[in-house]
Amino acid sequence: SSSNSSISSSSTVWMSSSSSSSSSLSSSSSSSNSSSSSSSTVWMSSSSSSINAEKKITPVDPSDYAWFGNSISIDGDYVAVGAPKDEGSPGDGSSYIYHKTGTKTGTWDAGTKIVPSDPEDIARFGYSVSIDGDYMAVGAYGKNEGGTARGCAYIYHRTGTNTWDAGTKIVPSDPENSAFFGTSISINGDYVAVGAYGKDEGGTEIGSGC
Repeated sequence: SSSNSSISSSSTVWMSSSSSSSSSLSSSSSSSNSSSSSSSTVWMSSSSSSINAEKKITPVDPSDYAWFGNSISIDGDYVAVGAPKDEGSPGDGSSYIYHKTGTKTGTWDAGTKIVPSDPEDIARFGYSVSIDGDYMAVGAYGKNEGGTARGCAYIYHRTGTNTWDAGTKIVPSDPENSAFFGTSISINGDYVAVGAYGKDEGGTEIGSGC
């Protein structure tokens, strides 16, 4: 997703309700203008590959310049949306998880808001999100962690219908200032991959992944 001079943003995901139509669908993102609010949109495909049942998702506690929709991930009946500038000024960041409650009507619950147990200014929690099964990973690339913008990531486990535990924080074994660990993140099964584009690795911002 992207934002413009008015700091507005949105994301769009496509969801197929049948395996036959999923190959024709792809993820896309878009930007909006004229306001500082942001949202995400979920579409559902019918078995005939037509797109219908648009559902616009907005946070229950919207705030200016939250960047809701900066990152997004969908798996099964759940959608995770990052808002890395939410939670006050200059913004600790947050993420939201929505559960699909309908079948073909595109109905979703009001969402569950996730914030880190150790919030910090400009941590940018929610800049990256990834959800797979009962687990969600969230990056916070601006978290200082004893230095300056070393970054960290959090893993959350779903304990019920859109209820989640307090999370587990992970940090790199070789932290470095301005490594921005958590800029990108992906979770699949028993593995999590995290990007740290600012890691020097013997040079200057060569970057690394863990």
